[in-house]
Amino acid sequence: MMIGPALQPDLRSLITKWRTHKICIVGDITKMYRMVKMTEEHTDLQRIVWRDDPSDEIKNYNLTTVTFGTAAAPYLAVRTLNQVADDEAHKFPETAPLIKHSFYMDDLMTGAEDVEKAKKICTEIGTILKSGGFEMQKWSSNSEEVLNHIQGEDTIRVIKQDAIIKILGLTWDRKDDKFKATVNLPKLRHPVTKRAILSDVGRLFDPFGWLSPVIIIAKMLIQKLWKCELDWDTELPNHLIEEWKTYRQEIIHLQNATVPRWVNSTLVNREKAEIHGFADASTQAYAAVTYLRVVEEDEIHVTMIAARTKVAPLKQLSISKLELSAAALLTELIEDIVEPLSIPKERVFAWTDSTVVLAWLQSDSHNWRTFVANRISDITRVVDGDHWHHVQSAENPADIASRGIKASEVAACKIWWTGPDWLKQDTIQFDKDEIPTTDLELKVSCHTTSVEEKPIWERFSSISRMKRVLAYCRRMLKNTETEPRKNYIEVSEMDTILSEGIKYYQNLVYGREIEEIKRDGRVKKRSSLISLSPYLDEKGILRVGGRLQNAEIAEETKHPIIIPSSQHITKLLIQEAHMKTLHGGIQVQLKGRRNYNFYAVHCYL
Repeated sequence: MMIGPALQPDLRSLITKWRTHKICIVGDITKMYRMVKMTEEHTDLQRIVWRDDPSDEIKNYNLTTVTFGTAAAPYLAVRTLNQVADDEAHKFPETAPLIKHSFYMDDLMTGAEDVEKAKKICTEIGTILKSGGFEMQKWSSNSEEVLNHIQGEDTIRVIKQDAIIKILGLTWDRKDDKFKATVNLPKLRHPVTKRAILSDVGRLFDPFGWLSPVIIIAKMLIQKLWKCELDWDTELPNHLIEEWKTYRQEIIHLQNATVPRWVNSTLVNREKAEIHGFADASTQAYAAVTYLRVVEEDEIHVTMIAARTKVAPLKQLSISKLELSAAALLTELIEDIVEPLSIPKERVFAWTDSTVVLAWLQSDSHNWRTFVANRISDITRVVDGDHWHHVQSAENPADIASRGIKASEVAACKIWWTGPDWLKQDTIQFDKDEIPTTDLELKVSCHTTSVEEKPIWERFSSISRMKRVLAYCRRMLKNTETEPRKNYIEVSEMDTILSEGIKYYQNLVYGREIEEIKRDGRVKKRSSLISLSPYLDEKGILRVGGRLQNAEIAEETKHPIIIPSSQHITKLLIQEAHMKTLHGGIQVQLKGRRNYNFYAVHCYL
């Protein structure tokens, strides 16, 4: 009973794509699990033993259909649904693929650009699913004409006429074609504890972050609860109780907030659409928000797509690092929405009010320290540095989400829902002023060698070449008349050179740790290697210790050699790993940890 792979798009991607259809359609399958029959040999895995009275004889029952609660149930049901689509694809080549990409379990969310195409989709989906034993129900649409068509079909008759409909946890008003916020908090329970507050905050379902300016306040309050170090069921201090009561009284105003379902982007005008994302941070939180800008001949539409917030970590960070974290958060958000909206990378623009972050983004990531370098690499992988621009703080909608506002103010906050006013102008003036440079978080070289004399390992383009050259040098120094002259370098000679080179480099960087191991048998707690439990092997090479002594794997795998971090050496090791793999010999694998200044390398056959 295995879970199986995911066969359907995730919730956010499905709803984001659903918002691109002018005419939308929803529905679900009646008793989806019960419509899928199990093969006879597998029904024993769903056997039930039962009796009504202890004196009765036990009876055995085998469930013959997919059953709720089993690990394999979701996969089996979805896989069967996809198989029905594949089986009928030759009859309905346009509609069958929609079944594989427009369902979230048994819930259908699709649409079309016009009414006639929507009618065709409804009819053909009903026919395809009925051929496999599935029956659709609770059809609904923002078009009354489509609903009337559904009601007259033989294959699909059950429709849902309610104006307000729940769709995958979201509240949708089909007549206004807008999403509405709902708040269903129970009465305030006494005593007010950390457990009670987390339970209430968990009821605020906001998968797209539309209510982020209000919910971030609740996240900040939760962080305060952690700082108090109270037990789960201990009553909170009075000032926190009053803060929570005020928040609960205010949050009812969220019901006034609405978000348009349709983003005014269709297959016809998709090439005129752009994504604009904004990032900002405060001392308490950082946030990112994205908008879709669609340019038409007579009007420009700007619609919020999604937002995301995080509270600042308890470990104190500078504002510049928090701004960079906000930019990385925006990058993650953009990466999630680009594919369902089908927006090319060239029409994605990101904005921040931090000139320091922009300066970091204009330079290569290897110029900066680890914290900055890692995030710069992640950011530029999705959004090029040339597509990042400066925005004034007063015109940055992410600033609202990073600080939080009252629930009574969020519905009327125009800049939050549609972005700054200049997004609706025909031409956006990108600030091309020269970005000032910065030395903040600049990497400082720790090498003690002079610039004129490079270390020996930086004089070669590959480890193989280094081993051969140094092996010849070593042979010349040690060669005597009593030893026969050899024509070729032997493997043992190159292995010796590699071992001596590793020992030399380890002593250069970790000399203090090696002396501590020789003297005390272990490194001190302040050492960056403490978590690796390092030790010296019989050759005097520093290796990773740990709890794998009794594992039935190669010694080199159990105890990798510790190689200090160096850009040039890392490059050589990667080249060596590639070459060794190509030639089928010993393979070198590089392993690293972000928080430590070293790489652990091990070789195995």
